[in-house]
Amino acid sequence: MMIMIILLLLAFWGIVLYEVPNFIRSQHWRELKVFFVLLGIAFIITLLQTIGVKLPSPVKLLTYLIRDILQLNYE
Repeated sequence: MMIMIILLLLAFWGIVLYEVPNFIRSQHWRELKVFFVLLGIAFIITLLQTIGVKLPSPVKLLTYLIRDILQLNYE
């Protein structure tokens, strides 16, 4: 499992090294912040899956949002 975590860290570090210089060069600071937030969320979810934590399905959240909050019935 430790090898998988190291590979995960290397993959995300590679993404950062590939994407961040372009944001900095073009001075897209807001986009850089959003990129890091989304990358952080993706990293946490992937790390949790790698170490074996059972994550809930996002379909239940979407169903709740569509049916109960937006009052859209698609039956």
